[in-house]
Amino acid sequence: MAGLSSLLLQAYPGKSKEELQAVRVFGAWAKALSVRIVRNAQPVKLLRGTLTVHTATSAWANTLQLETDALLAALQRKVPDVRVRKLVFRVGPMPNAATIIALEEPPPKTVPMTTLPDDVARELARIGDDELREAVARAAAVGLAEPVEESAAALKARARKRF
Repeated sequence: MAGLSSLLLQAYPGKSKEELQAVRVFGAWAKALSVRIVRNAQPVKLLRGTLTVHTATSAWANTLQLETDALLAALQRKVPDVRVRKLVFRVGPMPNAATIIALEEPPPKTVPMTTLPDDVARELARIGDDELREAVARAAAVGLAEPVEESAAALKARARKRF
């Protein structure tokens, strides 16, 4: 049995060990952190244990700088054999990353507007403002829908939204 990292070195002999580690860390970044962070901050370089991350705005750079310890811990859990010692955040161009798989919850189920209970439909008819009536009707449709049991993946995604 051989480790995946040694197999990668054999499969891509032109790549240095540090370049392959960077690829693994970049992938771990997308998996270890929330979709919101990944959309606004992307790693661009790994050099001697320092991961440089470009952010969409200076506010994102500042916010993530304050969370450095937690971010490093999340990365370490995903790639324990790659030592990232320091994170450097800079406002810069976001690289063309692979498509981010949305871990966000799907839209809630709704009851079709034609099947709302009669008493709800009567009360909706009493609302004079068309936009307000539509908003209340949509809310009623969501509220009256049958509850959907969350899958294990959805529960895990919700737990990961912490970061």
